[in-house]
Amino acid sequence: MSKIRILHISDIHLTDQGMSIWGVNTMEHFHRLVGSIKTHSDIDAIIISGDLSNDGSKWSYGYADNVFSQLGIPTYVCMGNHDNFVSLNNHTHYCKNVRELQIKDWGFLFLNSVIPDIDNPDKNKARGEVDKGQLEFIRGASSKYKNVVLVLHHPPIETGGWLDRRILENRTELIECIQECRNIRIVMYGHIHCYTNYTQSGVLYTSAPAVSYAFDNRLAKFEIDYGAEGYNLIEIENNDIKVQNYKLNHSK
Repeated sequence: MSKIRILHISDIHLTDQGMSIWGVNTMEHFHRLVGSIKTHSDIDAIIISGDLSNDGSKWSYGYADNVFSQLGIPTYVCMGNHDNFVSLNNHTHYCKNVRELQIKDWGFLFLNSVIPDIDNPDKNKARGEVDKGQLEFIRGASSKYKNVVLVLHHPPIETGGWLDRRILENRTELIECIQECRNIRIVMYGHIHCYTNYTQSGVLYTSAPAVSYAFDNRLAKFEIDYGAEGYNLIEIENNDIKVQNYKLNHSK
């Protein structure tokens, strides 16, 4: 099997008209990301594990979609808790919100772990869940492939410290499903704005650091870890999986 090279990106948090949030110019960070992407070659796909937008605005999705289309690399995205499902699907055409994808002989299954906020119809809850229907989807779809990658927004395993408050609510059920399937090799996610890389029961769990602003469980809650923003390059060759973290290399 030839090598698979995936750029794993998460939590870009673009805003309407590129307004700053938390004192951070996420639009500037996004363009630093694009510049860094251009230095890579032979990339099979860009996978964004949620929160492409911070405010769910039509403008933010349209802007990002246009920029990614100019890169010419197939780009796929899943829902994050800051995303708006309708706007994401109506205003991204190059960036595909898919459920299932095959790259060479690997299957990629995309999950929606977002829980809508009933009290605020245009917003979602911070914590997430993979419902029973999606667990059955994993069991069925994974049987078609020798090796499988899951993509979702919320972390299914603990990271430590205050970041664990942002974890998947029914993580036990998802982990049981993963172990039952036996051919799920990688789980990609975001949400915690922090780079992590763990192997548990033969499965690689990896989160991409946010492009917008990064956190660290060793710092105070919501204290920005300046300079840690970035993305991951995942390389798959035969049974060998490598994850390399890249920083955006900007100043505070």
